[in-house]
Amino acid sequence: MFTQPTFSVFTATFNRAKFLPKLYEALLNQTFKSFEWLIIDDGSSDNTQKIIENFVEENKISIKYIYQEHKGKHAATNKALDLANGIFFLPLDDDDLPLNNALSLLISTYEDIPEVVKPYFSAVTGLCIDPEGKVIGDAFPEDIIDSDPIEMYYKFKIKGDKWGCQLTKIRKQYKYPVPSMKLNYYPEITIFGEIAKKYKTRYINKPLKIVRYHSDGLSKRKLPNAYSKKISHMYILNEHIDYFEKNPYEFFIHSILYTRWSLHCKKIEIKGIKPILSKILILVSFPAGFLFYLYDKFYAQKKI
Repeated sequence: MFTQPTFSVFTATFNRAKFLPKLYEALLNQTFKSFEWLIIDDGSSDNTQKIIENFVEENKISIKYIYQEHKGKHAATNKALDLANGIFFLPLDDDDLPLNNALSLLISTYEDIPEVVKPYFSAVTGLCIDPEGKVIGDAFPEDIIDSDPIEMYYKFKIKGDKWGCQLTKIRKQYKYPVPSMKLNYYPEITIFGEIAKKYKTRYINKPLKIVRYHSDGLSKRKLPNAYSKKISHMYILNEHIDYFEKNPYEFFIHSILYTRWSLHCKKIEIKGIKPILSKILILVSFPAGFLFYLYDKFYAQKKI
């Protein structure tokens, strides 16, 4: 008889077979066992498939492996959402390691939300730590707090990697758009910003996973995909400007970076910026954005 898993743990991977055995071991060690592991291989040319076939052969956990041509993490996420059967959708990078009690903490935290308000919640999120056990970025202002990622960033000024799950039925409603241009990575803020307009997240001051940064990861690329960055800052300037008074410095930075990446894309779309205040910020910060662009163009070590 088919039993619905509680979690659909999703991993997108691309030529990083060396990290998969430790991740597999971390999943085997979970104290909460009701989950499936969805692995979307985004066009790897190393021995990723062979390693995963060995995992499947052991038959210790439920694994679904899909190979696709290299399309980027956003396309892999959409594919995983199509396949996900779990109640919760839990993205997990191939080089990160969930703590043994991570899934148990996520489900117990969600179950503690009062039934009367549960329809207003879509997610549970906790802290990340580095390999030495130090919390990455800021802890939340309370040990348990109900908010959303936008308020958490602008009102409480919480930064640094955080990790958690979304209700799959809600996350399926917010897939990444299929872009007209080729993107290596579609900005997550455009998805989770929209979810935050309708749903809350329960945040807990408990570590859930170990994050390991590597030179070939998205967070370490000196010049990430310009279109992705442009879309991200454009979205923030359009959708979050109401938080300007709480954190004006951040919006000056976003306007500078919008100009920077727009110049790399050879198009600044002022008409695409709706709020008047955001238009003014872009005009005022244009010289700084232009200087960043020149630095990238003539001095940065890596090309876009």
